[in-house]
Amino acid sequence: MKALHNERLARLAYIQQTAEPVLRRTSLDKAARHFRMVLNEVNWNTKLTQWLHDVLIENLSQAYLSAYLDVLQVSSW
Repeated sequence: MKALHNERLARLAYIQQTAEPVLRRTSLDKAARHFRMVLNEVNWNTKLTQWLHDVLIENLSQAYLSAYLDVLQVSSW
């Protein structure tokens, strides 16, 4: 939740900035890195990650769900 919250705050902070796309991509990359680190702590256990995904999909607000889906789409390279 902390990573998603920080990503949401960054989105709000970068609105109408001249470098908004670059700043948003940077914050999204940071959130994705943080999210991968959290999942790495449970060794990407399939049951736990599926449970977490289901809980997030069912319970996140639209703004946080948008951030979560963007984090899922970020490449890990």
